[in-house]
Amino acid sequence: MTASDHNVEHLRRRFPDVTSRVHRVHNGVDTVRLAARGAPGSPPEPMVVSVGRLVAKKGFEHLVAAAALLARRGLYVPVRIGGAGVEEPALRRQVAAAG
Repeated sequence: MTASDHNVEHLRRRFPDVTSRVHRVHNGVDTVRLAARGAPGSPPEPMVVSVGRLVAKKGFEHLVAAAALLARRGLYVPVRIGGAGVEEPALRRQVAAAG
């Protein structure tokens, strides 16, 4: 199983004897839970949604820092981070420190 069409093709080229066992699994976000809020007919409020493993190489700490910077400049943009991983405690501390 893999999450992208690119990877499906790569795996099928690399391992042609098992191509029938390679499948793409769609990852998704519940868009109903994240539906735009606000008055009907008005533009949706901005929101950033990022989902992934909470590990250093994914860069979630930069997302939190960017959101904090925007907030200090008077532009509040809600950020929703979904995932689990070893960086979760550090990210929670960073979010709490940023307010």
